Amino acid sequence: MNHYNSTHESKEVQERIDFSSEIISMLPQNIEETAREYNALIRKRGVKSAAGLLQILMIYASAHISIRVLSLVAAQLGIGKISDTAWRKQINKSVLWLTFLLQYSITQIIVPKESFMLSGRNVYLIDASNIRQLGKDGMNCRIHMCYDLKNGRMKEVKVTDHHTAESFKHFNMEKDDIFIADAGYGRAPLYEYALLKEADVIFRITPSHFNVVNKKGEQINLYKILRTTKKNQLDIKCYIKRGKKLLPIRIIISRIPDEKIEKAIKRKKRSSQKRQSRIKPETLEYAKWVILATSLDSSHSAEEILNAYRSRWQVELLFKRFKQHFKITTIRKGSENYALAIVHIWLLIWSIVEKEAIIMEIKLIESGTDPDCISIWNISSYAYFIVSTSIVLDCCLMGNHFDISLISKYLPIKLRDRENQFARSKLFAGDLFNLTE
Repeated sequence: MNHYNSTHESKEVQERIDFSSEIISMLPQNIEETAREYNALIRKRGVKSAAGLLQILMIYASAHISIRVLSLVAAQLGIGKISDTAWRKQINKSVLWLTFLLQYSITQIIVPKESFMLSGRNVYLIDASNIRQLGKDGMNCRIHMCYDLKNGRMKEVKVTDHHTAESFKHFNMEKDDIFIADAGYGRAPLYEYALLKEADVIFRITPSHFNVVNKKGEQINLYKILRTTKKNQLDIKCYIKRGKKLLPIRIIISRIPDEKIEKAIKRKKRSSQKRQSRIKPETLEYAKWVILATSLDSSHSAEEILNAYRSRWQVELLFKRFKQHFKITTIRKGSENYALAIVHIWLLIWSIVEKEAIIMEIKLIESGTDPDCISIWNISSYAYFIVSTSIVLDCCLMGNHFDISLISKYLPIKLRDRENQFARSKLFAGDLFNLTE
């Protein structure tokens, strides 16, 4: 019997930290078949199993080790005895498989009992975030996320390069769905696309980039309206022109609190200085207002639409938690497939973290804890600690960490460093010999 399992209690601990027991509920039962189907594991000559492959990929993403050290860890765990170059190739060809696993794991996230509802319809928050890759020619990855506000979980995630723009087309839009997005999605072609899908949208717009007209097709000057109005809230029914068609749209405008106007104007001026461009009077005026466009009809009040848009902080906070817990600032230099694979692994681990955090939250509420006293951020941070530690802990319990034959094989010394390292080793060995005497 393994010495870690010498008692009943330690056996339970061992089962708890076992990699497969942590993630099995988030993965499809036919994981080996899916690895072959998506060409991640064609032959088992090097890597013995799909579960082992996924474990190594998650260790690589969580432990922040080099691929050369990763090859040694894989050999000591008995997952695969292949070189660091072969492991890099293995990571590159796992993108499609990781994409499939990510989408599957998202569907396994538990739905909380409390749900947000806007007239009983499904509401989705859309956003995107970039992660920069190191190197002059490094590719920036863009994560596109669709967050299910009603069920409180990620619904869809897509990872692309930075050339792929923010768009509703990345996600599955169905009839009567409501999509809420920021100004990056505030474009007339995307509005028309949503109408074709019979879905509704709420998104922020920049009037200088989003022209609206009246029934006669004449342009409406929003800058002139905002500069002269004495109201704090406006609801304008108008149209956008697409070819010969006039598509109905509502523009909801609300003045931001006075204490926030000065900060908003400072941000605009700072951004203009960075671009070394002259700031326009229109830009300073627009900074004082929240300007939304929506396809929702008058059965939804302007206040209801503004409140729905304010819920966007949830998807922004999700990105913030994801980046801060993983301490993500950049991706190591590599190919496009390498960058995409690393981001997919991070997101796959994060989907497990989200499930664990939701379980904790539900149990706290069921125990009678006041929801207002629960810090979602701290719960998420604790869940990340538990999951990431479970993934890496196998490395710490793998027995002989100093297998000289494996170390010499997978961690070779570079020629230019060999002379200095051997000299230092001999000196250390001599000092150690003197101490023992």
